[in-house]
Amino acid sequence: MTSSRFGSFGTTRSRAVLLALCAGLLRCDLAPPNVAAPPRLVATSVDPDARGYAEHPLRAPIWLWFDRALWPRSINRGTVTLQSGEVSLTPRLRYDPAQRAVRVELDPDDVRRDVEYLLVLRAGISSWDGATATALATLRVRFTDRPAAAQRAVSLRRDVAPALAAACGSASCHGGAEPVMGLDLSSADAMLRTTVGRPSREWSASSVGGQFYWGGLALIEPGAPGESFLVYKLIGDGPMRGARMPRGAAPLDPTLVQQVSDWIAAGASDDR
Repeated sequence: MTSSRFGSFGTTRSRAVLLALCAGLLRCDLAPPNVAAPPRLVATSVDPDARGYAEHPLRAPIWLWFDRALWPRSINRGTVTLQSGEVSLTPRLRYDPAQRAVRVELDPDDVRRDVEYLLVLRAGISSWDGATATALATLRVRFTDRPAAAQRAVSLRRDVAPALAAACGSASCHGGAEPVMGLDLSSADAMLRTTVGRPSREWSASSVGGQFYWGGLALIEPGAPGESFLVYKLIGDGPMRGARMPRGAAPLDPTLVQQVSDWIAAGASDDR
């Protein structure tokens, strides 16, 4: 019995035709899945010598720079480890989106100076859009008591607020009686009132789902520049919506953006 025009494809020839049609659809008519390449480690502050390991000041952070913005919650004790034999250290980890970098700090009292540690970046570190890396690197480190370079603390009222007010705090933008999106950058007091712990109005809670969920991101999350929407708006990268700030003008100097990120990392506090 032969198959009818609308019946099942029962013959060998009919099945071959069906398979060819399906293959053609998959090859030509259906777009391939959009799979982003995994993030890559591109540089570190750990510089191995001829012996294969680096000597690093104990009180200086180790920096790990990546090729793109990361998902901050993928940077944790499961993906960044530091150990010597069976002894594991507990590093303090912070993602800095202004540098696309992970900052690794240790408690000096936990570290032995006479042993070599392995800093391992394991599988699971992800970019903000969900691409996940396999194991990235293993770095050999010995720590020394060599003094670290002194760093000047960033001030809200001396450094951050005046620069943001000049760039973005005009009455036609993020200032005046009705600042755009309710974000007022015209003064330090206004900035504190409208950014710290305040959810961004530009981000839709339904726009991204799954584990890479960015809905409700605060404009400034104290202690976490990687989860502060304002930083992404200033760098024009990562989980942001709308135009890069300042809109219609040249991007802010990277030094200023770094100061904003550092101020947030230090707790986004007032220094009145």
